[in-house]
Amino acid sequence: MTDHFSWLVRLLCCIGALLVLPIQPALAAGAADQANSQQFQPLNNAPVWREVRSGDAHYTSVKGVETGVLIQSGGQTWRALRNGPVMLYGGIAFCAMAILLAVFFKLRGPITLSGAKTGRLIHRFNTLERASHWAMAISFCVLAVSGLVMLFGKHVLLPVFGYSLFATVAVVCKNVHNFIGPLFILSVVVFIVLFIKDNIWQSIDALWIRKVGGLLTGEHVPSHRFNFGEKTWF
Repeated sequence: MTDHFSWLVRLLCCIGALLVLPIQPALAAGAADQANSQQFQPLNNAPVWREVRSGDAHYTSVKGVETGVLIQSGGQTWRALRNGPVMLYGGIAFCAMAILLAVFFKLRGPITLSGAKTGRLIHRFNTLERASHWAMAISFCVLAVSGLVMLFGKHVLLPVFGYSLFATVAVVCKNVHNFIGPLFILSVVVFIVLFIKDNIWQSIDALWIRKVGGLLTGEHVPSHRFNFGEKTWF
């Protein structure tokens, strides 16, 4: 009985070994591939990053909206877009516009009075209109400077300032940008409400267009409170 039992155990072990042998090369190949991948492409774990970019929420001790998501796929897509086409073509457009303005100012020069000062002053804008205009203009300039620092600063300012100083400047610009943004939006709304009635098309605007506002001839072209160029800018 014992001999038969021993024979049965040896038979089962042989069958098990035969079943396991075909799996061993595959396991060895998988381990070798993983080792090679870590050697030539370290930290390149595609399944893990696919899971990270899936947007599935997991457990976190921090409570809040989307705090359980490690990386938001939409935010990562915008980051790639911002650091790619937005930065490249935005930089080209900014430089092109700066050159265009410099050329225009060189050719046109500053706008001066056609005659001597008479000493008479015209009260053209009231206090509310001036306040809304300067609130919009100043907040726009602050947003422009802080936005340019955050967008191009690491390529332009970082090599000059160094990491510590640039980090401080970038944090200040980010906070200023966040707090000044609502003021700019509010000032734009007030500005539109105050001036929209004077920026509607009128028949005399056609004359301004035909004579290009007198920019080429120096001629004074009549208009109402705002000419067509100012209306277009509005």
